[in-house]
Amino acid sequence: EVLRDAAAHAASAVELERLHAEHELALQLRDLMERRRARHEQQRALVDCAKELADVHIDPDRVLTLIVTQAQRLLGADMAYLSLNDDERRETRMRVMVGATSSVWKDVPIPYGTGVGGKVAGTGAPFSTSDYFADDRLTHDPAVDASVRAERQVSIVGVPLMRHGAVIGVLFAANRAVGRFSHDQIALLGSFAALAALAIDQAHLMSDKERALAALQQANEALEKRTADFERAVSAHDRSMEIVLGGGGVQEVVAATSDQLGGALAIVDEWGTPVARTPGAPEEVVAAMLVATSGDVGRS
Repeated sequence: EVLRDAAAHAASAVELERLHAEHELALQLRDLMERRRARHEQQRALVDCAKELADVHIDPDRVLTLIVTQAQRLLGADMAYLSLNDDERRETRMRVMVGATSSVWKDVPIPYGTGVGGKVAGTGAPFSTSDYFADDRLTHDPAVDASVRAERQVSIVGVPLMRHGAVIGVLFAANRAVGRFSHDQIALLGSFAALAALAIDQAHLMSDKERALAALQQANEALEKRTADFERAVSAHDRSMEIVLGGGGVQEVVAATSDQLGGALAIVDEWGTPVARTPGAPEEVVAAMLVATSGDVGRS
């Protein structure tokens, strides 16, 4: 409504174009900060989970169940489950399951290289499929496939649990419908996998509780730092929106955002020409930024 009123009183086509450009920038900033707000909430949940781990670290099964439950909740998945590797037998076996409707999975080992779990356990790399039985990248095993069918799983993602550089297990999320897991969801699942690996490491170091608590505190501090970074981004968003809604221009938004977040910032037009930059930013820094982003100019 503010834009319509301003447009109705625009003195010229140039002024109208400027108003539309600033409105579009405001929308882009809003969308960006909404995504950051969502990540901010996820990080807070991880911090809360890590704090709870400090209270239950003497019971590894309870810790792992807590992690799997939180992963399922925050990803909004139908199921979440965790397996632990047996390197001698070269297979990974289920340890915790949340959202399951049968007990078939409990007795089905997944050989390394087979299915999603075996692929992740064998390679140490995350893997996701939007349609398990239609994905020709996967190697299938009759027993594993039967357990997937029993739970009506379709889309599955798995991330490795790493301990001292070795894969010790896999954390999964699954849905009973075709669909892709986003990069943010996979990254979030990876954060939970890191907590699970820490919990398992604590179980191996039960005789040294002080070391286990110190490692957990370090994880808490790292998560809290990431939360603080998100809070700074949200603050920058709020200040930018105030400027735009108050009639400020792109240069004012850039200057305010730079003050909040630090570093140098530049906005370029569709031809790659800077239209606004951080006041006082060295020319060589701006030039390097333009070179780094030149491949994205013109993309929709």
